[in-house]
Amino acid sequence: MSPATTKIEATASKMPTFTTSHALSMLWGKAANKLRPDELKWFADGAAQQVSTDTYVLADVLMDIGCLVLADDGATGAFLEAPSASNLMFNLSSQLSTISGLANIAIEARYLAHRELKGQP
Repeated sequence: MSPATTKIEATASKMPTFTTSHALSMLWGKAANKLRPDELKWFADGAAQQVSTDTYVLADVLMDIGCLVLADDGATGAFLEAPSASNLMFNLSSQLSTISGLANIAIEARYLAHRELKGQP
């Protein structure tokens, strides 16, 4: 076993459960202080726009699902059984985690860009 493999295995046990939000947070934490103000602004604006778009689309999908379930005649709906309902909930949770991670990046990028432009440490 190489030293690099040992190091990865030793630190992986201290990592949180993998989620898109955790991955974004870790990568952002390692890169944020190395970005120029224009790059920070790109992250702030792009992440904020993506959060807006994703939440709008997700709200629309949830409304459509609610309408389908409400209009269902009897016990024939796709979300009446635990596996299909739980899969939907797990997927929605993952999407919201990703959106939350992007929102946090947008907030911090805007702060860092503002701080850089003002010449503060």
